[in-house]
Amino acid sequence: DKAEDEYLRQRKDDIVDVKERLLGAIKKTQESINITEERVIVVSERIYPSDIMRLLKYGVLGFVSKYGSVYSHSAILARSLNIPYICQAETNYELIREGEILVLDGKSGEVFIDPDPKMIEIFTELVKNQEEQIEASYKTEKIVACTKKGKTIKVMANCNHIYEIDIIAKQDFDGVGLVRSEYLFADHDAYPSEEEQYELYLRFVEKFDPLPVVIRTFDFGADKPNRFLSFDNEDNPALGYRGIRISLREKELFKTQLRALYRASARGNLQIMFPMVTSVEQVTLIKKIIEEVLQELETLGKDYDEDTEIGLMIETPGAALISDLLADEVDFFSIGTNDLIQYTLAVDRTNANIADLYEADHKAIKRLIKMTCKNAKKAKIRVAMCGEMAEDHALLSRLIDYGVQELSVSPNKINRIKRQICEL
Repeated sequence: DKAEDEYLRQRKDDIVDVKERLLGAIKKTQESINITEERVIVVSERIYPSDIMRLLKYGVLGFVSKYGSVYSHSAILARSLNIPYICQAETNYELIREGEILVLDGKSGEVFIDPDPKMIEIFTELVKNQEEQIEASYKTEKIVACTKKGKTIKVMANCNHIYEIDIIAKQDFDGVGLVRSEYLFADHDAYPSEEEQYELYLRFVEKFDPLPVVIRTFDFGADKPNRFLSFDNEDNPALGYRGIRISLREKELFKTQLRALYRASARGNLQIMFPMVTSVEQVTLIKKIIEEVLQELETLGKDYDEDTEIGLMIETPGAALISDLLADEVDFFSIGTNDLIQYTLAVDRTNANIADLYEADHKAIKRLIKMTCKNAKKAKIRVAMCGEMAEDHALLSRLIDYGVQELSVSPNKINRIKRQICEL
């Protein structure tokens, strides 16, 4: 506080903040976020998905981070919520001060500090026009996504939070293709109970019935931290303890989620999907645990739908290469292209230095997708796609030719994707 350097004096608050948060962690007190303004942009070195979920209730308008990637889960989450997020803002980051007016241009990735009145006027008009376009898209007549050759494709919505239910409901959608269940409880300090989970899953199922709702079991780990499960630090978390690997190890917690899901299945068209499966043996274990869960529900007299469909995320080269074996075990596949590209090309999707190597149109990726679709067709199960590739107009025709029957995209992209399919 007594330093001659103004910059160092300004860093005092950072030190105090760290001190308070450390004390809060030691005392296990609730973290308090001091946001009093109604319209704020949050600036941080890194933005995690859990940060976005915790800050939603404060009406945050946008995010800026010094590090990160457009392919990270934080960026995907922000896009799905229509919240501008500028990452890798290294040139402007150190210049931003508390309380300044910022303009974020999500298309160009630029951050404008202390803009003049004319720029504010221009961007205010742009925001107004965009909101009008989104509102107009809600009112359009229903579109059947059918190519000119007569192939109909279902266009589903990705969902990350309960807040998105009303946004999705306004869209002309064919179901919910991916609910990332770990995000629903990102702000919880303790593992959610069976009742907490049941009530939340039920809201999705009842809201959209009879349309299908695909809920993916918890996919913690890698870049999706949580506040109630602690893991050892890993040198390479993307290849470590995550997804179904955690669920099969933490069997009782897994059964808690499965009981909640199957109970909700009695009230609508719920389908369950499992992440990061890489072997038939894992599927065998999953099915065995499901049998135990259903027996428990029978004993307790709880209703469930015994015909609830189960599916797998195909998001590793290993899963794609044995998709012929996996297809015999489940009702559907959903190709998670974000991880599939990362694992196949050995490219960390959050690393800006090698972002140019993260290539959705790579021959290896196309071969794995084509192989997965071929094996699914042979086993007479359907194939969906829920990664960012599903929103890539340049790849739509090829994906449909390969045999992808469902695309699950950000809610605000549904109508655009449907129109593009009709033009193919």
